[in-house]
Amino acid sequence: MTTVYMSIQMGQKWMTASFTVPSLNIDRKFRLCNKSSVYAAELTAIMEAVLWILNCEHYNKCKFAIFSDSLSVLTSIKESCSQSRSTLLDDLVY
Repeated sequence: MTTVYMSIQMGQKWMTASFTVPSLNIDRKFRLCNKSSVYAAELTAIMEAVLWILNCEHYNKCKFAIFSDSLSVLTSIKESCSQSRSTLLDDLVY
């Protein structure tokens, strides 16, 4: 099982979402709008990780486990419902 970890970094005037696949030495970071929420950043990180997995032909026979510490994002994905970022969630789920 290949593990994928989400991470959010933020400063006073910036925010990044990222995912890491330690066993494959993959680390991707995405700069977000300054006023993005932590929820949007975590959802972006998961969406980008899923897109990377789906487009990574070399690793298409691997099984992946995505780990996130954002219960609100995981609940939104499970229920396919988001009160704050429905468009972003739709991009991931559909």
